Amino acid sequence: VVVLLAIASPVLRMESVPPDARIFPPSSEVRRVDEALSDPARFDPGGASAMQVIVRTVGAPLEVRNLRALRAYAARIAAVEGVRKVRTPFDELDPDSLTPEELERKAAVDPVATELVHMVHEETSLIVANGEHPWSSPAAAKVLRAVREVPHTGLEVKIGGPTAQMVDLNATLRAYGRVAVPLVIGWSFLMLLGAFRSVVVPLKAVLMNVLSLGASYGLLVWVFQDGHFSGLLGFERLEGIDPTIPLVMFAVVFGLSMDYEVFLLSRIREEWLRSGDNQGSVIFGLAHTGRIITSAALILLVVIGAFAAGQIVYAQQIGVGVGAAIALDVTLVRALLVPATMQLLGDWNWWMPRWLRLSLARGAAGATQAR
Repeated sequence: VVVLLAIASPVLRMESVPPDARIFPPSSEVRRVDEALSDPARFDPGGASAMQVIVRTVGAPLEVRNLRALRAYAARIAAVEGVRKVRTPFDELDPDSLTPEELERKAAVDPVATELVHMVHEETSLIVANGEHPWSSPAAAKVLRAVREVPHTGLEVKIGGPTAQMVDLNATLRAYGRVAVPLVIGWSFLMLLGAFRSVVVPLKAVLMNVLSLGASYGLLVWVFQDGHFSGLLGFERLEGIDPTIPLVMFAVVFGLSMDYEVFLLSRIREEWLRSGDNQGSVIFGLAHTGRIITSAALILLVVIGAFAAGQIVYAQQIGVGVGAAIALDVTLVRALLVPATMQLLGDWNWWMPRWLRLSLARGAAGATQAR
């Protein structure tokens, strides 16, 4: 347990960063273009991280009251720290200094007329805000959040762009992760509870799976975020982990680990029901499932390991993370930690409250009669 917790410790500093062109090899054309755009000595780094602000008004945007509201909102965005420039088609259309006739004439003459065609459609207007920071940086995300908090009374506002996509992706993954993780763990616990007629066994199985998963997360951070073995695997160290990787790994690794757990526990329980000897049952189950579990793990390691040999960092993270989880699960966890804890717990492995055991028995009897 101490070894696994030590391996898992880097997960405490895991950072979530969206994938950018650095996931491609240095020779990739896409990466070379992205590096050129991100170089402040060559191009404005805010150009690639522009925030597209869609504003909907009640009535035409060129109505006097709407013009005032749109210009005031654009000015408030421009005042946000970290915003370099705000572009709107209304800069030269000041209703407080121009008469309605002058406004109409100015709107019909280029360059205002062209900008209105490109940036206004019916009751919807486009405002473009350029930031001072690269789109994937934490600073750009902070600026986006500040812009989203700018008051816009009477206006319906939606903000998009690369930075907004990054922020919303992370928020969505966190939201669904809070649902997916308890759902998977809870469902697995209930299935094992019904299969093995024990509270301790499924609880222990969940804890073991979380432990091996945490260790694989720690290795993922140690390799890709800290940059160890970057020369061997041929990748450039990133500031964090792709936010989709932990969720994908959780689904895959938890399922695989539970498979191995069921293989082992099924044989142990069969022998325990036959003999009533917990120690002998653990030895029997481990001896009769060891080859199956090892063979299955080796097959998966070859398949998953192929991902780590690729040139795309996303695939490499999947390969290293899942491969490490499988290797740890069939060695330290399934071959050592599970049988050791079952020996220590003895007959407590198969403990279940009497009321719960009777409820499961009545449910099983009812299902049999229904068939």
